[in-house]
Amino acid sequence: MPHTTINGYGHFYEDLGSGEPVVLLHGITNSSYYFRRLIPGIAAEFHVIAPHFRGMGFSERAVDIPPGAWLDDVMVLLDQLDIGSAHFYGVSIGAIIGMRLALDQPQRVRSLTLDSPKLGIRPMPAKIGTEQEPPPWIVAELRAMHGDDWQTVVRNCDGYFQSRELQAHLHIGEAAAEIAVPTLIIRGDIDEPVHPLLHATRLHELIPHSRLWIAPDSASLISRQSPAESLRIFCDFVLDVAEPPPGREAPQNLEDLELLAQIDLFAGLRRSALVRLASLATSLELRRGDNVFRENEPSDGFYVITHGLFGITIATPDEQDDCTLRTLGPGEFFGEMALVANQPRSASVHCEADGALLRIDGRHFRALLQRDPTASMAVANAISHYVQTEGPLCL
Repeated sequence: MPHTTINGYGHFYEDLGSGEPVVLLHGITNSSYYFRRLIPGIAAEFHVIAPHFRGMGFSERAVDIPPGAWLDDVMVLLDQLDIGSAHFYGVSIGAIIGMRLALDQPQRVRSLTLDSPKLGIRPMPAKIGTEQEPPPWIVAELRAMHGDDWQTVVRNCDGYFQSRELQAHLHIGEAAAEIAVPTLIIRGDIDEPVHPLLHATRLHELIPHSRLWIAPDSASLISRQSPAESLRIFCDFVLDVAEPPPGREAPQNLEDLELLAQIDLFAGLRRSALVRLASLATSLELRRGDNVFRENEPSDGFYVITHGLFGITIATPDEQDDCTLRTLGPGEFFGEMALVANQPRSASVHCEADGALLRIDGRHFRALLQRDPTASMAVANAISHYVQTEGPLCL
């Protein structure tokens, strides 16, 4: 775990993965340990930075916290890592810090995910006192998060909540209406006093164009209770709002856009959605005999033929020669099931005559479907039509 000095205090942080930067902001009396079930999955897609706030985790202890210290520390860390802006995923107090950052320095926030957010903080009695030892499982959790001096961390965190200056700095309230970055709010549907359900729904009302995901039969801190589902929701959100790669802010040429517009599968998409898909598409040049993918490989993309010929084959029972099902040409497509499911390929595709493809990552399109019900219905109807009229070519 990397270590650095920030504003005079030693700080630990996790630094994993590559790609779009994602900063994880933990809650009070916590550390990046909270995100332990999410970090491997996020790091598989993005560059993850998970700091331990000053006074918590394995960062240096601090009895007092100036109002803006946690936010300032995170900004200095990003400067040290040469990261100008990032996607922020905050839980509880971390969500408040993320909102404060989006208000004070919006140019540094690409998107904001808020797990069990609150409109502000207020003094609370200590959850864990020093007179009575907490249950062993809680001690084990606190020791994993902070080390053997976990009691010092708990005591200090109880003190932080009493600071009126910190309370004022972390009070968001109606100012949330000024947050202009893409925002995802997540939590469970069971209300509880520490993270009131009303705060999440109120923030959804206040933050323009925010998205709200409420998991059924779950309380707050949903990314800890439902890590797999939270990971999927978060990754789809970031992939949806992320900027196209450098130089791909618009389609490479209008021909790509018009080609996608002529495909029945995309008939229900708005022009803006088509523009985004075209900007995310990558071009592939293939020679005769090249394989695009093989039967039983994971489904990870959707392909549109711009020129050339491509054969679709399946293995024969004797495994001697593949059986050719169909040959596709310019304007036709394959790999459609990668858009809506994560199933192995049901056939192989190879290039029969030198050609080129447009490839759209299945993750990007699934994110679009989740956000846009009209697009979801259009794609479902188109796939149903093709299965009925052309056969179950579900590659």
